[in-house]
Parts: sequence; structure tokens; C-alpha cells
Amino acid sequence: MCKGLSDQQRRILGLAVSVSRFFDGVPTGYDGQADPRFKCPVVLPWRYHHSFKLAAHVLGGLGLRHKPWWDGWERRFRPLHHGPNVTIETTPTANAIRSSISRATKSLHQRGMLVYVRGLINYERLDRKSGYDRTAQGNYVLSPQGLEAGLPYEIAVPDIELRLGLLAEEPPAGFGNLADWGAFPPVLPAPVVEPYAPVDVAA
Repeated sequence: MCKGLSDQQRRILGLAVSVSRFFDGVPTGYDGQADPRFKCPVVLPWRYHHSFKLAAHVLGGLGLRHKPWWDGWERRFRPLHHGPNVTIETTPTANAIRSSISRATKSLHQRGMLVYVRGLINYERLDRKSGYDRTAQGNYVLSPQGLEAGLPYEIAVPDIELRLGLLAEEPPAGFGNLADWGAFPPVLPAPVVEPYAPVDVAA
């Protein structure tokens, strides 16, 4: 199943498996469905297993930065803790890493190992040339084939809830109380990841 996959693609699938385990309870693959507005099979809006930002952060070693926003009511800059107000590094090296992950993701999608996540769509924003919904911003879930290929390469991501919450467009309920950027450095470094080791319940 993994024949022809690069090391980077295996790591992308392994990360997607760990995210699926967090969101789904057990790693799960999804079959895409045809949609007349898209040129590729899609799944309905759902928590993603793979995104460019998360892969660039965890696998590419790029740090996360918070971007303050102007609070007109209080007339001061305040940090937001998620979505568009959390960015990853944009140095030339970082941009090369992001491009590499984007190419690897496109290949996995073409091979049927990742399924595109349909956004909460405003069809006026649909990219007519590619058939992609720009509101989804490059989010995917594992297909059954991708799950099978990625399981042997699952990785353990420290503080995965924190990192997923920071990158979420809409943070989980109560997340604002968890992520006080005042307690973090200006740049949250990428985690050191290890192969996933199942917990021995009997121990």
C-alpha cells in the first residue's frame, strides 16, 4: 500500500492518523462523495486530519506566531489565539518547506489517500478553474487507503490539542481559557515527535 510513497508522504499520513485518533477516538478513513459543484470527491464539513499549516508546523519544524488584532472598543492591540491570527514562519526556507508539503499533499490526494474537506461553503467563492472551495483552505481527511498506509507511521504529537486549537478557524469551546498567549513565547516552536506507542491499559 505504501509502495512509491516518499518519506515525507508517509510522515504526512502518519500525522493525519494521529489527528484522526484525537478527533475520532480511533483512526478513521472516510470515502469522498460526488458533488456537482466540485471536480473531485469531497466529504461534508468535518474536522480535518491534514492541513498545510499543521504539517508545516509539526513536520516542517516551523514555529507558530500570534498576530495581534486591533480592538476598537478597548482601543488597544490584543492577541487572538486561533485561526487567521496564528501564523507560521514566512522566511524563504519556511516557504520552501510549505511548498514541498503542498506538492506532497497534492500527490496523496491524486492517489486517493486524502479526501478533500468541503468547507462551510459560499459558492460565490468557489474556484471555478480547480473546483476547490477556497473556504476549506486545504483541509483533508484520510481515505480508507490512506488510513491503511499511514497507520504504521503514526506519530505522537506533544500538546496536540493545543496545536490543533491554535490553528482552528473556530476554536473548540473553552479553548480561549486554555491558550493564554501571555504564557507562551512569541514563537511556539515545533514539537519533537516520536512514533506512536499504544498505552498498555493493564500496566
